[in-house]
Amino acid sequence: MIPLGGKISSMQKVAESELRLTVNKLEELKNELISKIKMKYYELWKVEREIELQKENIDQLKNLEKSLLLLYQVNRANQSDLILAQSEIAKNEFDLLNLERKRNTLTKEINFLIGRENLNQQVVTIKEFQLQELNLTNEQFDSLIISLNPELKSMEFMIEMNKTEIQANRKELIPDLMIGGMIKRMPNGMILTSKRLPVMTNGKEEIMFGVMTSINLPFAPWSKKKINYKIEELENNIRSIEYEKVNMFQQMRKEVQSLLLIMKSNKDLIKLYEDKVLSSFDNVYKLQLTELETGRILINSIIETNRMRLMEKMKYLMAILEYQMALIELEKIIGQNLSKEYLR
Repeated sequence: MIPLGGKISSMQKVAESELRLTVNKLEELKNELISKIKMKYYELWKVEREIELQKENIDQLKNLEKSLLLLYQVNRANQSDLILAQSEIAKNEFDLLNLERKRNTLTKEINFLIGRENLNQQVVTIKEFQLQELNLTNEQFDSLIISLNPELKSMEFMIEMNKTEIQANRKELIPDLMIGGMIKRMPNGMILTSKRLPVMTNGKEEIMFGVMTSINLPFAPWSKKKINYKIEELENNIRSIEYEKVNMFQQMRKEVQSLLLIMKSNKDLIKLYEDKVLSSFDNVYKLQLTELETGRILINSIIETNRMRLMEKMKYLMAILEYQMALIELEKIIGQNLSKEYLR
């Protein structure tokens, strides 16, 4: 069969479109995997900083227990105060144990995502890092999303593939030329058969051959309808993908604005914690320890202040984590890591 009218080139274009779509699907998976690894990494960072805070808090509570023991020996503190401090130490040690279990779980998840054979291999996190702010306008965000987002690019490739299939189907209306040939060697010559005569041969080798050509009629009414319906289906697919692409882009723009708002609110919260909240609780706790020596404050107040101080430090770490998570989500929407020119 000899396809006419450029049918082979049309089929090649369809195959190339399918290949580009498949390659881009790989980019989607890579983008998703990178985002997951980053998120797990910052979760691990937060847990390790919480472990450090818990250990520091346990040490401070043990120092408080020693002070209470000395005061108890000189009859300036009650035994109940000493027991209360010891129970608070036990509670924090239990919380520390849960945090260490969570760290082990996150370490295994990160190693699994990276593809390491040893899931218990240590994952090193930096203790402190500078929060990176975005230096992008809304127009720049839109441009980056349109040009780099792998999901939108997949839709572009799907539209392109459907268009090439439409061209290929239209060329199906062009007839195909079919050429057939046959050659047959007969060592005893042509064998004749008859109802009346016996089988006769001339005993001489003979060759028989034949050539046949034909052409199909795909533009016939019974064939043309099928091709036209297929083209109509592909055109509807293109319109559907285009509408879906526009809707997805609008959803991404909306999500970008929401993530930028999360980053701004958490940035303000982080600055507030660093400038005022954390130092205020530290000062109050130190002052209460001094007042304990003079007997002007109860141990309950000191422990409550210590709990609130630890809780606020945990909230501070959560604000940093949420800021980083929002940045990772933005990079995921764009489809790649933001280069230095877009960060400050």
